[in-house]
Amino acid sequence: MLLSCGCTSLTEKDLPSENFLSGAEHASFERTYETKWWEDLNDPAVNILVEKTFTANPTLEQALAQLDEAKAQSGISKSEYFPALGVASGLTQNYNGGVETGKKSLNASAGPSLSWEMDLFGRIRNSNKAAQSLLDARTADAQNTRMILASDVVATVLDFRAGRSSSLVLESDLTSRKETLGLLHKKVQAGFSTQIDEGSASRDVAFTVIELALQNERCQKNLHALSALSGMDRTVIQELLLRPDVNGTLALPEPPQMPEDIDATALMSHPGVRAAAYDAKAAWADIKVAKAERLPKLDLSALLSGQWIRAAGTTLDFTTWALGATVSGILFDGGRGAATVDASKARYRGALAVLEEVLRTALQEAQDALAAQQSAKERYEASTIALKAAQFSFTAHEALWKNGSTSLLELEDSRRQLLTAQINLITAKRDCSAAWIALHRVLGKPIHTGIKIDEEI
Repeated sequence: MLLSCGCTSLTEKDLPSENFLSGAEHASFERTYETKWWEDLNDPAVNILVEKTFTANPTLEQALAQLDEAKAQSGISKSEYFPALGVASGLTQNYNGGVETGKKSLNASAGPSLSWEMDLFGRIRNSNKAAQSLLDARTADAQNTRMILASDVVATVLDFRAGRSSSLVLESDLTSRKETLGLLHKKVQAGFSTQIDEGSASRDVAFTVIELALQNERCQKNLHALSALSGMDRTVIQELLLRPDVNGTLALPEPPQMPEDIDATALMSHPGVRAAAYDAKAAWADIKVAKAERLPKLDLSALLSGQWIRAAGTTLDFTTWALGATVSGILFDGGRGAATVDASKARYRGALAVLEEVLRTALQEAQDALAAQQSAKERYEASTIALKAAQFSFTAHEALWKNGSTSLLELEDSRRQLLTAQINLITAKRDCSAAWIALHRVLGKPIHTGIKIDEEI
């Protein structure tokens, strides 16, 4: 199990390169993200709940609204490349002398106007780069939200299925304990056992009822969580999740085989890492915009007007046009421009720090997922062996106790070992799937043995 990260030491020269997170690579990531990885579990309930969550979850709707806003801002920024066309018109009435007795004249004009800023120092170009990077970041945020929601749904389904399986085990154990208590009561009446043993057995029955109630409560909370995620009615979800599989049993979904080694560059496929990287790229472009704002601007303007003048009963009309260029710049701003540049640099350093933190967190989560997978695999194998041994031991002790050849203490000890082995097996099986989900959540792409993604980075 190996996962090392050599991509977290970032400097300014690493991020603003023109090929970093290019559009072609971004398109490849889009295709990767749209893969419905949860379908690898072959669980119809999971598929239905995830798709329903994607259509009815307010958290995702908020992320999509931010994405739409970023698209609009990108469109606003792109519009600066083009000239602005307008219409100029005017109507003026003049009096020579008094209003009542003087001569009046009427002057009217109308015509198109044009203004166009020439991008001498890259202000518009870098503004567009920043807007596009922010759009990519919000796209990654929306993808990350979908990834988190899908993993939350699948993990909660796993918790419910594991909890329900544990409840069935506890129900079976409670039935067995009640049978033992009934037999023990008859032994007490016949003088073959003491009331102390009966009291101990009655106490264990009560403890099992308490544990079963707590387990059922956890299952109900899982249903409530799935209802909040998907917007579906709780009773509908419960019916969907309790539907038996093709074998007629309530089984936990089996995850595909996980890889043992993952290259650290795989972390760059995670939508959260993508969003942080694009935010840093946008911050770098903002530095260039702030610098360009301090340099002179060249604006082209044109005006074509038709004019009509009426005075003393005579009407004149003629056409005028104007074309020119204006150079404007700031000679003194009290340090405002320099401070703006410094603020942009500070935001960039902050964005780099966020990216560094996200990468380190993703690395830790990936390592934890691999460690959890290894632990769950070993525990599952050991629990399988332990369950067989515990089942044999309990069956033997139960037969001996009914024949009066062993004590109630030994019977209850073997019963506890059987219950523990059953719960451990269920937990280990759930943890195998949970580790698979966690690694999906970190890598942000389908997991297969021998995964190769270097060509996408």
